[in-house]
Amino acid sequence: MTANFKNQVEENLDTLLQLQPDRPLMVMEYWTGWFDHWLAGIHSTFSPEKFADNLETIMKYNSSVNMYMFIGGTSFGFMAGANTVDIWPHYAPIVSSY
Repeated sequence: MTANFKNQVEENLDTLLQLQPDRPLMVMEYWTGWFDHWLAGIHSTFSPEKFADNLETIMKYNSSVNMYMFIGGTSFGFMAGANTVDIWPHYAPIVSSY
């Protein structure tokens, strides 16, 4: 088993240790940012200090880590995907790089 998260490092890794106490820890997706939506008017940010604190905690647990979308990703051709939202038009397309 592995863990996916952005915050609450101790809680997530402690739970993983409870589920598999004799196995190595792996953070399969440490979310270093988050999706932005076209025309949303805001940019999702994550402070470098908080990122560093979380990463230091992961390392203190002697866990392996995969930094999901650390540099960014791109999906040329406007195929980055979308989320549904509660307001019209109920479709929030994701920018092609984040």
